[in-house]
Amino acid sequence: MRNLEHEIQQNEEKVVQSIEEEIKTKEHTIKKTSGIFNGIQESTRSERFT
Repeated sequence: MRNLEHEIQQNEEKVVQSIEEEIKTKEHTIKKTSGIFNGIQESTRSERFT
């Protein structure tokens, strides 16, 4: 029974770590995409004033 509990705990830790890594990757992608859109908005605003 103890071995099973230990195995379950290890699997949970692996899953949590995997999810955390996936979240960090998605956050990084969102920040990059947001930066691109902000750049597009700024250039559009600049063109309107020029």
